[in-house]
Amino acid sequence: MYIVGIEKQKLVFSSSNCLKEIDLDTGVVQTLTTQNENVFSLAYDNKERYMYVPRHTTGDIVRFSYPTNNTVMLETIVSTIAPFGIAFDSVNSHLYWTEIIPGRIMRCNQDGSNVTVLLYETFPAALTLDIQNRWIYYGQHTSSSEIFRTNFDGIDKRIIIKNLPTYVFGIGVDVDVQRLYWMEYHTGDLQSAWFNGSDVKTIISTNATYLNWDIDIDHADGDFIFYTSYNQIMKIDKSLGTRPIVVHTDTEQIYGLLFYKPEGCADRTKRSFLNMFRQISHLFDMGYTFGNYLRDYGCWCGIGGNGTPQDSIDRCYDQNSRDGCSGIHLDDYSYEWTSFPIRCTNSPGSCDYKNCNCDMEFLEYLRSANFPYFSYNH
Repeated sequence: MYIVGIEKQKLVFSSSNCLKEIDLDTGVVQTLTTQNENVFSLAYDNKERYMYVPRHTTGDIVRFSYPTNNTVMLETIVSTIAPFGIAFDSVNSHLYWTEIIPGRIMRCNQDGSNVTVLLYETFPAALTLDIQNRWIYYGQHTSSSEIFRTNFDGIDKRIIIKNLPTYVFGIGVDVDVQRLYWMEYHTGDLQSAWFNGSDVKTIISTNATYLNWDIDIDHADGDFIFYTSYNQIMKIDKSLGTRPIVVHTDTEQIYGLLFYKPEGCADRTKRSFLNMFRQISHLFDMGYTFGNYLRDYGCWCGIGGNGTPQDSIDRCYDQNSRDGCSGIHLDDYSYEWTSFPIRCTNSPGSCDYKNCNCDMEFLEYLRSANFPYFSYNH
């Protein structure tokens, strides 16, 4: 169930000269910025709502507020050496990136302060974060190459995938199913494996050589991967043997790719009603209208549902909570309330932490939209 009037699902991508977005509901493509830059990846801070852009040629990382109101104001965050891969940890407000030459994996705070060299590596390229388990996965710009894993401090480095025939410019993780996904640049093979590197499978071979770049996973629904091949963006089910769908064909080579979907219940109101009620009562003067206008709010696979988990939070509870995926979770999450926004205090990455942030973002939607059926306490 979608709330009318909130932001839509979009794909943001980079080409040789532009940064663009596609509205996945309408198919409309809009140019965000025009640039003479090589941008090979993108990252998003879903807490502060910033898009991070590594400008390989200029040697810096910039950011801008996203979604935009048709105006993109670039803010330089950090100067670096030919940044390539990039990822953002919204839980700890840390930005990570790779430098192929001199061969480093770097980290800084969201404002560019506290720049740290995590480790030195041979031509590190794409990287992705497993925030729940605090791992960094990254590939290399070399043939043959390997995929490595290290912790958030650059310690306990180990090889996960050995002897790849080509570069890895696109990489992603799905924590719910404990699998790693990557795109091989030369062969066009989109592959996956368990987090320990076993059970390697080929999802699809694009049959396009030397032109296969980034990937991104639909973490909300969990079943789809977007990937780029030359000047096209494709969407494919993670199940083996399915056929890809062409989402967009551009006039130029496509490099970086990011799937944007508003997180939390502002997008898909289906979480635990009682937990959310505790949060929302802090913000609004509750009354009859609450139940009247939000009567459908509740976990999809619980009250009024069909018993089947529908998204990553559903699956998290289904696998890890004593209550399974139900409309009323007895394992209440915890949070602190002094001023808006609410601060969720469960362990980052846990089911309760995800659920708390889901409800918090729903509150933020109601507050920012000046929801007409509530009077405000704050």
